[in-house]
Amino acid sequence: MSPLERTPLRATPFALLMLDGQDPDRVIDANPRAAALFGSDDEAALLGPMDRLFAATPGAAGRIAAAHLAGRAEHVEDITIRRLDGGTLDVLLQVTYPPPASPAGPILVLMIDVTDRLRGDVLLSSIAHEVQQPFSAIATNADAALRWLDRDTPPLEKVRLLLTRIGANAHRAGDLLRSLRTAQGDRQAHEALDVNTVVAETCELVRHDAGDRRIGLDVVLADTSPLVRGDRIQLQQVVFNLLTNAVQAIDRSTARRRRVSVSTTIGDDGVRLSVTDTGPGVPPKDLDRIFARAFTTKPDGMGLGLALCRSIVEAHQGAIHASNAPGGGARFEVVLPVACGG
Repeated sequence: MSPLERTPLRATPFALLMLDGQDPDRVIDANPRAAALFGSDDEAALLGPMDRLFAATPGAAGRIAAAHLAGRAEHVEDITIRRLDGGTLDVLLQVTYPPPASPAGPILVLMIDVTDRLRGDVLLSSIAHEVQQPFSAIATNADAALRWLDRDTPPLEKVRLLLTRIGANAHRAGDLLRSLRTAQGDRQAHEALDVNTVVAETCELVRHDAGDRRIGLDVVLADTSPLVRGDRIQLQQVVFNLLTNAVQAIDRSTARRRRVSVSTTIGDDGVRLSVTDTGPGVPPKDLDRIFARAFTTKPDGMGLGLALCRSIVEAHQGAIHASNAPGGGARFEVVLPVACGG
């Protein structure tokens, strides 16, 4: 009889794993709900090293073990798991450790599938948050335009540029609000899109801000226009967030070389978008959780931007990955399936 079979916990409606208290990286039992969560009808398929089950979030197993060594009573974390059939799920983990009186007792890991709720909540809250950005830009540019106009001889070309920026951000705010209504109704009307056009349009939205910060923007687009099926505004928002993060990372750093590189290519795995900056890069310990909800490295950040990117990309059957470039700086890559006939 397995350890869980000797307790009422086996019949719980939640997915449960039991870890060895003396070797917290080892799963010694699982209930049927846990097996189903991972896409199996055999609980024995989950037994063995815990990091094998949590490979999609590599640091999770280490954090669970570290919390145990630190003597904590529990550990809570949002992670992504990869099912045995290759699919992914967003899961809330609640780990309960044995009391100090019996530190070698078993560790219980309760798992709740929050995929639909999390992706929906992230999408809605993030888009609502993102709408603030163009409104803030409108206010800033309008204030600057009024100051220029108050001069005895207003520089009309500079005022014209500011008014152009205001118009572009007003249109973007409207697009975002329409995208928010689409998300609320869960009616994504995907169409065939030219990724080069989406990227080029978004780069123009960011180019002025980058130039004001003395940051160069290099854009290299695929010779053949790669087509994907998707929502233009949402994919544009992914590109915008990645570019904005890159610009802000460089601006907060002391990097002497200040450039953001954007490229699109077509490969066997689909259409690939790459955004690389010359900033400080991503701390290695944060690479596996940088797309998690509410995780941020910015002092005033809300941790919504990259979570939104992941939600949108995965809703388009794509994947997003973060790494550090060999020469320094961060690199974000998005891969989307090529549209049929594209």
